[in-house]
Amino acid sequence: MVCQTVCSASMLLALGWFLIAGTGSDHTEENHQCLFTAKNYTELANSLKLITEQIDQITGCHELEQRTEIYALLQNTADKMRAIRIRACHKVSPKNCSIPLVPNNGGLMCLTLNKTRYCKPMCNQEADFNFLRKSRLFESCGESTQYQWTTQYVGGSRLAQCSVTRMNLHVSGDATAYFRSTCHQALLDYENSKMMMNNFKKELQAKGIVGKIKNRTECLMCGNISV
Repeated sequence: MVCQTVCSASMLLALGWFLIAGTGSDHTEENHQCLFTAKNYTELANSLKLITEQIDQITGCHELEQRTEIYALLQNTADKMRAIRIRACHKVSPKNCSIPLVPNNGGLMCLTLNKTRYCKPMCNQEADFNFLRKSRLFESCGESTQYQWTTQYVGGSRLAQCSVTRMNLHVSGDATAYFRSTCHQALLDYENSKMMMNNFKKELQAKGIVGKIKNRTECLMCGNISV
């Protein structure tokens, strides 16, 4: 009975994912057409939770070929959702600013304020900045910078570099410039990423940078994890 219930849930999940990613439509943050009602979202979320909790029973329901196909479908959908998120991070003003390079072993928290793009480099818990950044919480790009990124590096759009420290020592950056774990984990924790974004806004305000921020310009981009 448990197996039948979980397998039915997995069918609902597959249908939900198909609605999200199967049509090839543009579902960026700027497109406000919603494919799901609150009820559909709740059903999909509950199905995901059920599958996570009963993964052992699910593997007993399907043959290896079927499990492989389900994994491939879920992975493909996750990749598409990640790509949509990245595109939303890129489609922001000012358009004349280049897209900054995201540091490996870390990420960039960005927003647009008063027609200027601000990005805060952050390192994962087990990494640290290559250069001292304690008094340099963020970088900017806008009219006042001739649409070039302020950076410690010569030219281009590299804002920071993070290297694995092995000793877990954070000596180069401010305490708020490090993720609790990794940038990728922060992406999956809405409350944590929201708190970090609010801290970033307060840091800008402390520098006298104030104004109305459109939520759709707020973005967290993650780099690769290297060893």
